[in-house]
Amino acid sequence: MTVLTAPWPSDSLPQREDETAWPFALVAGDDPDSATILLSDSVTELVAQVIPGYPDDHDSALVARYQTAVATANDLQRAFVSESVRSDKLDLTDLDEDTLNLLLGNRAIPVDAETHLRWDGEPPLVLIATDYAPFTARTPIAGNVLWLDPSDEATFMRTLANVGVLEFFVHENA
Repeated sequence: MTVLTAPWPSDSLPQREDETAWPFALVAGDDPDSATILLSDSVTELVAQVIPGYPDDHDSALVARYQTAVATANDLQRAFVSESVRSDKLDLTDLDEDTLNLLLGNRAIPVDAETHLRWDGEPPLVLIATDYAPFTARTPIAGNVLWLDPSDEATFMRTLANVGVLEFFVHENA
């Protein structure tokens, strides 16, 4: 398996030896002047670019994706709360302990959906999809929620892209 690196953005991307497009791509780097695009035949290879030491076996890989999703959710949640406070959309002194725990709790501990059936506040909650139905018996929280889903590699990458952590592309023929 191969991961090919090319400058990004680019007017044209390299093709595979058989002159077809690479099925999967990941943009790396936040600076538009120095970003690169990683092209691969395998989503696994791109996940390995996101998770250093990404394991080969299925169960360990799932655990690694889950742990990365939790760390990412914790970081994003803190950033969203900080931005909401800075922009005067949220005043932490107005919140009760339960709401503070909801916003700032460790995402390794799922939010109790019996207590919080819906969140329509600011900022969005960032939660882990595999902590809720259909993966568990917990009811998913509705409303202003962003989900990270480590259940499989492609879904994991798509949900990281959906929350703005990275850019992930799948060719239409993949």
